[in-house]
Amino acid sequence: ASNEACATPEGFACDAPQNLMAYAGADGNDVSLMWDAPEGEGENGCGDFLIDGLPFNHSYSNVDMGNDQDVSGSDGDDVAYTLNVTIDGFPYDITVCNAGTDFDTKLEIFTADGECVTWTSTGYYNDDNSCEYNGLYSSLIHVELAAGQYYVIVDGYGGSTGNYEITVQEAEARNNGEIVGGNSLQEAW
Repeated sequence: ASNEACATPEGFACDAPQNLMAYAGADGNDVSLMWDAPEGEGENGCGDFLIDGLPFNHSYSNVDMGNDQDVSGSDGDDVAYTLNVTIDGFPYDITVCNAGTDFDTKLEIFTADGECVTWTSTGYYNDDNSCEYNGLYSSLIHVELAAGQYYVIVDGYGGSTGNYEITVQEAEARNNGEIVGGNSLQEAW
């Protein structure tokens, strides 16, 4: 005989599929459905947007986004991008240095606890002076992170707000800080 146990199952509701499309079959009797699965729980974590592949490019604004993270120095309204790293030491170039940005930006990378309450800086931070396009726009070049979930924060210096375009991509291959050509880990290492 086993121990007796009682339980009441919780209700379960599926998230709606994204980009649902229906196609009628050639014979008129069949229907094919295609869709993108909803974001899996935990994929986006505490972020506003998920970096879902490389290269990643997104245009947005931090206006009225709220001051959710305590970015180094002065800060204001910010936007968090979730970066799920699966390969230790994979190098990233992260930048808002382009014509799509129109305010004094800051970038910083954080981790967060499971409840999105405690945010810890990784030490990767840039206020400005690294962008040839405009010295007030920020870039984090050749960022290497251990496997885990991270948050790339776009913020404004002194509470600045505006439009920006963020790009996250595999870092340029480097040897002793010099670009050695290509954009592939094989060439870099």
